[in-house]
Amino acid sequence: MKKVIMPLLVIILGTAGLMLFDQYVNFSWSSTVYRLLLTLVMFLLGSSFAGSKSSSTAKKLIVFAFYVFVALYFIGVIKVAAVDGVLSKIQFTTVSFWMLFVYLGYLFAI
Repeated sequence: MKKVIMPLLVIILGTAGLMLFDQYVNFSWSSTVYRLLLTLVMFLLGSSFAGSKSSSTAKKLIVFAFYVFVALYFIGVIKVAAVDGVLSKIQFTTVSFWMLFVYLGYLFAI
């Protein structure tokens, strides 16, 4: 039952938190922070799908470092021309980024 309820709670609480943030917070970087929070919610959603938790610290650090790089790239803080070229060739869309964040969260948790 926990495997069913945890992802649902992440979706409900993440959506409510993002809606409240969007409605009440307004400053110059609010759209960037909103997108960063959205990537975090996707990451948490992916980690909530995992059944058993792993204690491999090296794997968790690698996955989290990759998540941070992809999240910063997605919100536009980091720009790498080679990555731009590859992603445009394979037609990597926003939905693909969301699915990647969910998968990275899952990898982090297993």
